[in-house]
Amino acid sequence: MLNVKRSGFACLAALLIGAVGLAQEPPQPGPEHKKLKELEGTWDCIMKMGPDESKAVATYKMDLGGLWLVSDFQGEFGGMKFSGKGLDGYDPIRK
Repeated sequence: MLNVKRSGFACLAALLIGAVGLAQEPPQPGPEHKKLKELEGTWDCIMKMGPDESKAVATYKMDLGGLWLVSDFQGEFGGMKFSGKGLDGYDPIRK
């Protein structure tokens, strides 16, 4: 009975070690992400709807390991504050 327990523990240990060996490396930014990085910064914007215009500010920053361009948009239109958030990335599988 003791040998069965030992072999069971040995099999479990082998499975755990094998699973660690199969772990994937995290994705790394590619040349497409460098193009997205060119948009980083704070941008002055003009929102237009019909004949009306209003000023706004958009801030872009690469985040989450350099894989995502995070945007924050703040403005006012028709006397009401407006805000927006966004995430832009690149899917190398779909291109």
